[in-house]
Amino acid sequence: MNFNASLPGKIPVRVYANIASYNDAWKYAELNDIAYETGIEITFHPGIFSIFFPVLMSSDIKRNSDFISENYWHKIRFTLNISKFEPFSKIKDFII
Repeated sequence: MNFNASLPGKIPVRVYANIASYNDAWKYAELNDIAYETGIEITFHPGIFSIFFPVLMSSDIKRNSDFISENYWHKIRFTLNISKFEPFSKIKDFII
């Protein structure tokens, strides 16, 4: 499940949380039953471009993330929804 909540005011910052589990998670003692990550999302254009800065994550996600890279800057993610971008309509609106 994914949750996010806007902060008061018109600043484009949100708090987000991702929570997940999987089949038979309880069978693996070294892993948590629930995996989670929370952090800050900055939206530059709603529905098109956002950047996610993780703040807190469950031990299994942190272990896997640290295995790939311990550098915090490598853990920052973004979304870019190209289907909503519609650059040609923006150019058309600019020209006409």
